Amino acid sequence: MLVKAGAVSETTATDSAANATFEVKKYVAPAIGQLTFDATDKQIKMASGDKTVDPSDDTYVLTLTKGTAKDGDVKANVEVTGLPSGLDYTAEGDSSANTITITVSGTASQAVQTDLDNVSVLVKAGAVSETTATDSAANATFEVKKYVAPAIGQLTFDATDKQIKMASGDKTVDPSDDTYVLTLTKGTAKDGDVKANVEVTGLPSGLDYTAEGDSSANTITITVSGTASQAVQTGFR
Repeated sequence: MLVKAGAVSETTATDSAANATFEVKKYVAPAIGQLTFDATDKQIKMASGDKTVDPSDDTYVLTLTKGTAKDGDVKANVEVTGLPSGLDYTAEGDSSANTITITVSGTASQAVQTDLDNVSVLVKAGAVSETTATDSAANATFEVKKYVAPAIGQLTFDATDKQIKMASGDKTVDPSDDTYVLTLTKGTAKDGDVKANVEVTGLPSGLDYTAEGDSSANTITITVSGTASQAVQTGFR
């Protein structure tokens, strides 16, 4: 650096000596140290059967409070431990929101028996853009919740077929029209014999019934049979 005489008001001045000690420093990213994050969403839920994850609640979300998330796949730098065996995960960074979203999928090798509250997540330095970052501490408070069936309340059904007919003589039921069919509108029918849980009253004395559930059609079919103790004299309603 040299200052010439013309830079000052005095007419008798001469140029300064050159000073060659001024510096230009390269950019150095601020040392942020250990990464930190908040667990914005730290719970996932299992689906019915407790072996797969409910797709409506399958993510953990980390919001970085120290460090800037890289965009895209950062799984190589996110460690998740303690998930049920058979489940896997992806990890996607979003620099604009400064988040890492962990999505859990797969099929557990056995059904989850109890809620878990000690799944651990650790974010490595490679998941952020700052070169001076160090790995976060492990956070072992993430949760896996067992499936809980929704409370449906009182069962309801439509009488899809609500008539049977008697055969000639009016003591036995016509086998071509011997069933009542109920279609459940609230609740899912169990498959097979459900007679113990279906009450039919008012049949002519001597007649009996079976009740078979069909979960695929969500129906219960009641088949009436037997011999009435006396001929039916009038229709029943």
